[in-house]
Amino acid sequence: MRILITNVQLDHRTGTEIVVRDLERELRGRGHAVCVYTDALGVISDEIIAAGGHVVTDMTDVPFTPDVVHAHHAGPTLEAAVRFPESPMVFVCHSRNFWLDMSIGQAQGCQFVAVDRSCAERLVAEGVSPQDIRIISNAVALDRFTARDEIYSPPRRAAIFGNNASNGPFVESVRAACVILGLPLDEFGSGVGRTLDDPEHMLMHYDVVFAKARCAIEATAAGCAVILVDTAGYGGLVTASNVDELLDWNFGDRCLQRPHDPFAIVADVGRIESADAQVVSAFVRARCDLRAVAAAYEDVYRAACAAPRTAGRDGHAVWREAHSRVVQYASELQAHLRSGDGPWSMPPLPATIGGAIDLSVTRAPRRVSPGDAFYVDVEIMNRSREQLASVGGVPVRASYHWLENGTEFAGVFEGVRTQLTRSVRPGERLTERVSVLAPDCSGHHRLRVTLVQELVFWFDTLPVPVQSDVDIFVNETSDRWQLATIAALAGYAAVRDHEVANLGFPSAPLPAMLAFATSAQHVARAVAAGCVALVVDAGLMYLVPDDMGLVVAEDPAEAFREIHEALVRQTDFYGADAAAQVDPTARVHPTATIDGAHVVVCAGASIGAHAVVTGRARIGVGAVVGMGAVIGADGLQVMRTSTGIHQLTHAGSVEIADRSSVFANATVARGLFRQQTYIGVDSQVGNNAFVSHNCDVGPRTTIGHGAVINGNVGLGADVWVGPGAILANNIAVGDNARIDLGATVIGTVDAGEHLGGPPAIDHRAMLREAAGWRSRARRR
Repeated sequence: MRILITNVQLDHRTGTEIVVRDLERELRGRGHAVCVYTDALGVISDEIIAAGGHVVTDMTDVPFTPDVVHAHHAGPTLEAAVRFPESPMVFVCHSRNFWLDMSIGQAQGCQFVAVDRSCAERLVAEGVSPQDIRIISNAVALDRFTARDEIYSPPRRAAIFGNNASNGPFVESVRAACVILGLPLDEFGSGVGRTLDDPEHMLMHYDVVFAKARCAIEATAAGCAVILVDTAGYGGLVTASNVDELLDWNFGDRCLQRPHDPFAIVADVGRIESADAQVVSAFVRARCDLRAVAAAYEDVYRAACAAPRTAGRDGHAVWREAHSRVVQYASELQAHLRSGDGPWSMPPLPATIGGAIDLSVTRAPRRVSPGDAFYVDVEIMNRSREQLASVGGVPVRASYHWLENGTEFAGVFEGVRTQLTRSVRPGERLTERVSVLAPDCSGHHRLRVTLVQELVFWFDTLPVPVQSDVDIFVNETSDRWQLATIAALAGYAAVRDHEVANLGFPSAPLPAMLAFATSAQHVARAVAAGCVALVVDAGLMYLVPDDMGLVVAEDPAEAFREIHEALVRQTDFYGADAAAQVDPTARVHPTATIDGAHVVVCAGASIGAHAVVTGRARIGVGAVVGMGAVIGADGLQVMRTSTGIHQLTHAGSVEIADRSSVFANATVARGLFRQQTYIGVDSQVGNNAFVSHNCDVGPRTTIGHGAVINGNVGLGADVWVGPGAILANNIAVGDNARIDLGATVIGTVDAGEHLGGPPAIDHRAMLREAAGWRSRARRR
């Protein structure tokens, strides 16, 4: 067979030039007559001629009419088509991005070959039918490359090998990693002024080579461990588990999805194993054997020769056809770019993209009803080199799976699809509201949110999965919950079921409440407080009345705590989720922090600099929250259990009523269970004061600077609490009471009562007074 090979240049050691040199020699060795055409002679053409090959720079010097043209690059290909209009063409695309690898404008009836999936995507995007594309990998002349038997692990010598090697982020990251490792590094590439002319002899002396594309193929063929990296990005260590997938993409740019990072390189060098490198080398040598690749091209040549062709065409007709198609493509491309509609198409993405996409659910309900349609907010960060867009035949969309009872079994796999509202370009972040349909069955479910490229893959199935899980309780809305249901959330079973509306402590009883008891006295106290269900240990279960709900646990306090925390995390037992609402007339300082959920800021309210409003909080009409104040903080409520000392999550709410003021740096905690901390109308909370959970402060009451109001305290109307005063928990203070500055109050204060604390007097007089107190206490 007479074969003409075209290539734009033969004066550098680039990928296509090495391909031409090796393929020309192999085809000639298989008995074919081969001629190479190029515009630029140089080092590679010299090697071809020295080995007995034929190279021309003018089409009229081709010594035969080709049976087939093996065409690289659009310009030389069109020249060959004009010169030999009846010769079948096999156009080989070697680059996803290089403009000369464009297939548009090639002669009709042309056969198409791509060296990897990325190039195949380009051909499809340019109008070539996928059925007309053959993928043939780049090849290595195995007689030139002898694979070393083993490498040192950890490596003793390293090399950078590639045309793009030059000072910059790529090379600097490799240098930095090698300095950290104390690993000697050699650099080969035109950018560093040291070309590797004989890689078949030099590469085998290195344990690890940093390269991409054909250079990486040659390094693996030589038995080296290879880490993919180049100017485009970082791809990581080639291993037996990923070599097949990576080679589908020619170890090229689509495999380099991560940013340059010397510490990632250090980690990958630490994973190098000699045995694994040998498996990778054997795989590459089998798949990229030049003899097998030449045979594959022979099959394509024969198919091209057998395909029907238009007879009697001349070079002018071929030129006009090519020109018309290029003009049409340019016009369509210009119109699309002017429209601003985003990417032209969405090609199939490489599996390696998983390590460069971050996805997280930023907001989701904790409880939904069976069959409900709802939304979750998702943040997508694209650190890859690809665009993510919901366009074309294989669009990227957001979706989800439902996992039953927190297991990996997908109760619902094919979730509703959500179109991305815009394309996510490299380095961009997108917040997307994703539509979700709840399953029909009640229970504890896990929602796994991910992305899907239709007809290609789910992103959570990639080697580095892209997903975000959130637990959601699926149950009908109710103010009363079954004890068996809420106990199961924490892994406990109800011995006797009962409706439950609240959790809490008998010292502060709530309607239809679940509590825990650790002694017979605690059981009696809970029954007297009206609890409807108890958590106790086995020794106390028979003391619980038969009409009460019952959970038996080895450590009742720990079980109660776990049930409470599960209700907070997984359900809306303590209140349904709702987006924050800030009235347009409210004044919120730019440095203030307001939660995105559950907060309501009413008309005319003012939130000062660096103030924080969190949890379930309402700031009333005209209320003022001073600079640095915290509204909705956790109060101090600890539980000592068998597993340690734990701070209970505060699930209640807080309200700063109309026209009230919370001064600078004061803190008002939210309620503990289904309870509220309330600061009444026209009340004042002074600088640095603290009001703990479940406190109820009446109207027109003043809490002075630095005062401390502990939990479950009720203050009546028009009360005055002086600066620095301390009120113990679980007490009440009547209307119009007055508590002097610095006083410590440990009991109930009647309406109108005036309490004073110890004044500052002479130290010796104070000691005598204290001694008198002790003496009187003994006589009692």
